[in-house]
Amino acid sequence: MPGIIIDNIKDWPPERFEAALREAIESTSPIDALIATTRRLKEYEQKYGMSSEEFYAKFMGGELGDAQDFIGWAGIRSLYTH
Repeated sequence: MPGIIIDNIKDWPPERFEAALREAIESTSPIDALIATTRRLKEYEQKYGMSSEEFYAKFMGGELGDAQDFIGWAGIRSLYTH
């Protein structure tokens, strides 16, 4: 997915942050977002040596714990399938 890099956010007025966020959301193509999501899922699958479906079943079954990577992977997989 396209991202926003914000340096020194504490120096940004709220209006500037909102405008940057709005611009990023409006300029995001659904196709680009789908491609980026698919890439992230493939990265997790390669890193952990299992498919996203296998991972999700194990994660939801409580077999994998709650490591930050797993929570992120589950969230991305959930977005991808809905």
